[in-house]
Amino acid sequence: MIWEYILRYMQPNITEIQKFIAMQKKKPINNFLSYLILGKLNEGCSKYNCFIAKTHKDIFEDIFNIYKDDKDFNKFLSGWNTTEEEVRLLVRIELYKLMDMQFVKENKSHNKIITYALTKKGQYFLQTSLRRWFYFESGRVEIEGVVYAN
Repeated sequence: MIWEYILRYMQPNITEIQKFIAMQKKKPINNFLSYLILGKLNEGCSKYNCFIAKTHKDIFEDIFNIYKDDKDFNKFLSGWNTTEEEVRLLVRIELYKLMDMQFVKENKSHNKIITYALTKKGQYFLQTSLRRWFYFESGRVEIEGVVYAN
């Protein structure tokens, strides 16, 4: 792909990276990465629907430090740059996709710090569709048996 060549061998300027982000935003969401992001934003949830707000850097560091050696995590990396830089960009792109779907909202403070928080719609998506995908389609969970209740 031409963008991999540009990002690997040339020093890209900001507009080329913005074009790359815009092109990637049009693709469907990455279920695995969305599950990790929404799960991190859902950590501090209370019964009053008060969701925790985290910066992109905090979300990236939480995910990267835990999953950097995971085989499923490395499947969707293309290898155009260092793993850390690529994951940082992919997390940002996935956050943009989730904001477009209104699963995450962006909060800008007066000192120009941008934080991201989960919405009720995002929590519902995490607890239904993504959890179902994680359990039954991702291949990461093995069901050993079923317990029937009376």
